[in-house]
Amino acid sequence: MSFSIRQLILNCKKERDVLPFTQFNYYYGQMGAGKSTIARLIDFCLGGKLEYTPALQQEFVSATLELEINGNALLLT
Repeated sequence: MSFSIRQLILNCKKERDVLPFTQFNYYYGQMGAGKSTIARLIDFCLGGKLEYTPALQQEFVSATLELEINGNALLLT
């Protein structure tokens, strides 16, 4: 089975952010920049429980994960 993440779409109160994924992704930044939040939101879209950090409590509205499984597109919101 072929499985890949294409993009994570974040709908926030003020803006919409699209995080594209390629074969290899590397996220870096200062503490509190949101690196772990990206992993938490992917887990949330896959059925996990979301831990609402202060930043998510203030801005988060919804997330959509775009996947490709065996050549078929799948959106999880």
